[in-house]
Amino acid sequence: MALIVSSQFIERRIAIGLITNNQYLREIAPVFNADLLKDEAAKKIASWCIRYFNKHGKAPLEDIGIIFESYTRRGKLNQEESEDIGSILDDLSDEYQTQAENNPEVLIDETFAYFDENRLVRLADDIKAEAQRGNLLEANVLLATNKQIQRAVNINHDFFADDITRTQKIFEDIQEPIVEYPGKLGQLWNRHFVRGGFVGLLGGEKTGKTWFLADIGFQAQRTGKKVAFFAAGDMNREEMELRKYIYMARKSNEQEYCGELMIPVVDCFWNQNGQCPAGCGESPIRGDKPPAFKDIQQVYADAFEQYGSDHTPCTKCQGKKEFLGAPWFKVRNKIEPLNWKEAYNIERKFQKRFRGAGWNFADYPAYTLSPKMIDNQLAIWHEGGFTADVVLIDYPDIMAPDLEDQRMDFRQKENMKWLKIRALAHKWHCLVVCPTQADGASYGKDWLDLSNYSEDKRKYSHTTAFFGLNQTDGEAELGLFRINQLIVRSGKRGKKYATICQRLEMGRPFLGSY
Repeated sequence: MALIVSSQFIERRIAIGLITNNQYLREIAPVFNADLLKDEAAKKIASWCIRYFNKHGKAPLEDIGIIFESYTRRGKLNQEESEDIGSILDDLSDEYQTQAENNPEVLIDETFAYFDENRLVRLADDIKAEAQRGNLLEANVLLATNKQIQRAVNINHDFFADDITRTQKIFEDIQEPIVEYPGKLGQLWNRHFVRGGFVGLLGGEKTGKTWFLADIGFQAQRTGKKVAFFAAGDMNREEMELRKYIYMARKSNEQEYCGELMIPVVDCFWNQNGQCPAGCGESPIRGDKPPAFKDIQQVYADAFEQYGSDHTPCTKCQGKKEFLGAPWFKVRNKIEPLNWKEAYNIERKFQKRFRGAGWNFADYPAYTLSPKMIDNQLAIWHEGGFTADVVLIDYPDIMAPDLEDQRMDFRQKENMKWLKIRALAHKWHCLVVCPTQADGASYGKDWLDLSNYSEDKRKYSHTTAFFGLNQTDGEAELGLFRINQLIVRSGKRGKKYATICQRLEMGRPFLGSY
C-alpha cells in the first residue's frame, strides 16, 4: 500500500496501534527497529510496547500509563519527552481505540510501507557517505545486504500449522458482519456484509437502488462504522443531503407526500386467514396461500379498507418454520412537510446519538469518476484520520475507466472497472457495495435472474455476492419490495429472497422484512 503521510501523523498512529491492538503488535514486533521511527516519543512508546508484548503476549492498553508514570518518577524522561508522550497518550480516546481494534489491517500495511520508506532513505544516506569517502566495497555491501521490509504473505506457511490465534481470527473475521439488518433480510445477506466483501445490487430503473444503498450506509453508521459514499453522477450532494434529512425525519419536504399514508408492517399470513390458533382479531384474507404478485395490491387494499385496525398483526412466531410472512398496514395521518429548521435540529440529535461514526461524501459528474480516483480519495481521507469501513459507489455503470484502460473495448473496460473496485475491498479491508442497472429484458419480470446483467456478465465474477431488487407496480403502491439472491461465493445457493416493507415517501427503504 503506497500512501503519502506525514511522519508525525503516522508515528502517532503507530504508537496508538502498539498500545491498543494485539494483532498489530504481533505483526510489527518481529520487524521493529527504533531507527525506523523519527520521533523520540514514538520510539520510547514503541520500545515499551514491544517489551511488554514479549513478556505478556498482549498489548499494554491501560498499563501504558503505569509504565509512563514509572519512567517519569525515576527521572528516565526529560521534560520534552514527557510532554510529547503525554500528548500521545491523551489521544487514546474511544475513537482511536475503536479504529485500531476494528480495522488494524490498513494501519499494518501503512506501517510496513512507512518502515521501508525510512529504510531506503537511511540506506541512501549511508551508501552516499561511504561512496564519498571512497569506500566503494562497503557501499556495495550495504546495497547487497539491506533487505526490504515487507509484510509476510505466508508463501511458506504450513497449511495445517497448530496456530490457535490464527484459527480464532479467521472465524471471527468470517462471522462478523459490519452491517446488520434484522429479520428475513438479515438472514439473506448479513453474512456477506463483511470486511473484504464486494456486494452487487441488480435493479431496474427507478426501483430505489440509491435509496437502498444509502440505507446500508445508515445501518452501518448506527453501529459506529465509517461510511464513504461516492456518487458517480446520478445524484449530486444536495439531492443526497435532502434524502438524508427525509430519512432522519421520516417525512418528506413535499406536500404531495405528506398526506394520509398506508405504512406496511410485518404480519403472519396464518394470522390473516384465521388458520392460526393464536389469531389476533378479525381475519381479513381468504384462501390457503398468499395472493399472487399481480393480485396483491387489489387483495390487500380491499382487505385493509374493510377491516383496517380491527385486525392486529402478529409476529410471535417470526423466525420459526410455521411463520409465513405477509404485509399489513397502519395509517399515518396527514402531517406538515419537513422544513429546514426541523431538519437541522433532527440532524444535531442524530449526530449526538451516533458520535464516533462518520460519513464522507464525494460527488462527480457522470463518466468522470474512475476506480483509481476512488482509491486516491480513500487515501486522502485516511491521511486525515478517516478510514472507511464501508464504501458505497453509486454506481459503476456511469463511471469512467482508468486512463490506462481507455483504449480497451467497451466490455473489457467494464470488466476492469469491476475488477479494480473489487481490489478496493482487499486493499482497504472494507466492505464495498455497488448497485448496477438491469437490462431491458428485466421490464415486466416478477424476478430478476442472472440473465438480466447489463454491459458485461463478468461483473458477477468479481463480487462476493449479488442480489436482485424486484418490485411490481402493485407492490410499489403498497410499499413492498423483494430482494432475491442471484449468486454468492459462500453459503448455500438456490432461490432465496426476502420481502421488504418500505415507504420511500418517508425516506425509508427498509421498515421490516419477512
